[in-house]
Amino acid sequence: MNENEKDIIQKLKRESVKINPRKDFSFELEEKLTQRFSDKGRKNRFSVLLTCSFASLLFFILLISSDILPMMGQATITNDPEILIYHTHNTESFSPELEGIVGESGRPENAFHDEINVTNVGEYLSKQFEKRGIGVIHDKTNFQEQLVEKNLNYEHSYELSRDRVNDILSENDHIKMMLDIHRDSLDRRYTTTSINNEEVARIVFTISSDDPNCAPNRQFAESLHERAEEIYPGLSRGILCKKNTLGNIENYNQDLLDHSVLIEIGGYQNTFDELNQATEYIAEIVAEFLKEEKTS
Repeated sequence: MNENEKDIIQKLKRESVKINPRKDFSFELEEKLTQRFSDKGRKNRFSVLLTCSFASLLFFILLISSDILPMMGQATITNDPEILIYHTHNTESFSPELEGIVGESGRPENAFHDEINVTNVGEYLSKQFEKRGIGVIHDKTNFQEQLVEKNLNYEHSYELSRDRVNDILSENDHIKMMLDIHRDSLDRRYTTTSINNEEVARIVFTISSDDPNCAPNRQFAESLHERAEEIYPGLSRGILCKKNTLGNIENYNQDLLDHSVLIEIGGYQNTFDELNQATEYIAEIVAEFLKEEKTS
């Protein structure tokens, strides 16, 4: 297969990501197309390009067909995202994942990393929403890197995330909720539970007491907490209503949108397996909330 044919394959893969077909379906189609291109490469170039064009057209017709998509068992990623996930303290990390990478990682003040951090948890959560057909924006802005670049202290993190959130909201008027995902500094005695015989990271919902939207946001958090208690007792540690003491933005940006909440998933001693299991439960709970909102 020559370079032009490889470019066509890569283009097909990039375009298909927007629709997110089942992985084995994608691999099988790629293999067949690659074989087809290679066979045709022994013939004339015009025949190769004609085959590629036809295959590409057929590929997208199959994907956008309303009859085929349900058979593939995949959620459709809507063009109108309903949820914004972001991380004001994006470098918060987890000691078990940093062993041998960060010195004295067992201490909460050392459980930070530029790549192995809570952003990975947010990415897994966004995939769980996508599986359920919920449009989501997962913002991976490295606010801690921006602090260094702008010579700002840690307490200015919310100022930076606020600017970013405002930009996203101005460009996406379908967003219904904002989730600022963090991790706690408590040890695993308080941040871990057992559900269905599996160790799972616990969650806590934090609401600003200085937020003009405190009432609707608290009601939102209470609704999520009650659903968690009903379906997965012990998953949620409850709701904290407090003032942000780590910066000039005292309301965790929660005045910008109703249905905004800061969620701490697990603590510094939890593993990614425990955290990911918690995000699956969160996605289920939030999906049920959205479903009821739309039918009420």
